[in-house]
Amino acid sequence: MVSRRIESSGGAAGIKSPDPLRVSTSQLVRRGGFALIVGGVLWGLGETFWGLFVLRSVDPSEYPQPIATILWLVVLAGFIAILFGLPGLYAGQGHRGGRLGSIGFVVLFVGEVLMASLAGFGAFYQRGVAELVVEAEAAGIVVEEPVMALVGYLAAYLLHLMGWIMFGIAALRARVLPRWPVVLAMVGPLVLFVGSAVLAEAPPALLAPLVLLWAVGIAWLGVALLGLKREDEVPMANVGAPS
Repeated sequence: MVSRRIESSGGAAGIKSPDPLRVSTSQLVRRGGFALIVGGVLWGLGETFWGLFVLRSVDPSEYPQPIATILWLVVLAGFIAILFGLPGLYAGQGHRGGRLGSIGFVVLFVGEVLMASLAGFGAFYQRGVAELVVEAEAAGIVVEEPVMALVGYLAAYLLHLMGWIMFGIAALRARVLPRWPVVLAMVGPLVLFVGSAVLAEAPPALLAPLVLLWAVGIAWLGVALLGLKREDEVPMANVGAPS
């Protein structure tokens, strides 16, 4: 008869107890993947419809309502979902991302928070501010756009851009995530920024492929996270099974 040595704690020798940290990390990665899929889809839809129905109006006071506000809300929801997915994206690489991956994650997270704040302003405040500007101009008051508003926009987009480039380079070096979704997520903001400047006078429909470039990259990263097998992952079926 095979006997088992019972330890003083009351547990059986050779029986592995679950590691809560590893299991929760696996769940974080999978939930992050789902959040990135949702975020990529929402952001892509919001920006695509914005280009088709709103971008023709340069002045915010002329934005079609309530379409513009609804699309701002969709974009805001997309950025919030992406923010929820970033910790899982970072955890999926583990230590392989190195110092560049850690710094890139911090820059990226701050950049996405600022981008979400811009979308939040558009969703909740821009319409009211535009109406106040129209009333002020009707009263003969000249209203100029504050310099700090431009500074805030550039700071948000630059951190958003630099964060994805830094994190993308670290991800390519780590070789944990598939290459192409990383490349799309990394270069998508830069291509969209440059393309919007170059094609400023072009029909809005031409910008749709540039928008979808980053949206597809983010959603694709989410799919990759859902199928990612971490080296330190503990299969739930094996938890508590005899060694």
